[in-house]
Amino acid sequence: MKGQFTIEYIVAFLLFISIVSYIHLSSSKFLPDYLRLGRNEETFSIAYSISEVLINDPGDPPDWLKLRDKDIRRIGLSDENYNKMNLLNLSKITSFCRSYEFVKEKLGVEKDFIIMILDMSGNFNSVVCKGKVIGTNINVTVKRMVSYTDGKNFGLAQLIVQAW
Repeated sequence: MKGQFTIEYIVAFLLFISIVSYIHLSSSKFLPDYLRLGRNEETFSIAYSISEVLINDPGDPPDWLKLRDKDIRRIGLSDENYNKMNLLNLSKITSFCRSYEFVKEKLGVEKDFIIMILDMSGNFNSVVCKGKVIGTNINVTVKRMVSYTDGKNFGLAQLIVQAW
């Protein structure tokens, strides 16, 4: 009787294969949603990191506005004189986007993005830093309220970072 298949063995094996197949097919239909959500979370993390660096870091070196592009290690818009959270330097705001490639390199980001700084106080024209090709599917948008100063006067602005 060794090596013979019984009907009970065949039925049990087919039942086992059916259950495993059902579980696999049921769980695999949710996988694309989880992958999309994971990519969105990663993109949100990058967009938030961009906003965090721009808002709370004066740059490296802090007087990077006066330097040539190759001497700048990192850009940041924080005012190094006051050293307060969410207080940006107006000169840095108006001239940080020398080119999209420059900003992308100095922020160390590989994903594409748009940075907009919208003035709420009417002291400067809004700044938009974007590449030539804009993605059709903007995955995430990070909006943060900031204040800025030119050394004497203060104003309010909104920093918006969109990434895909």
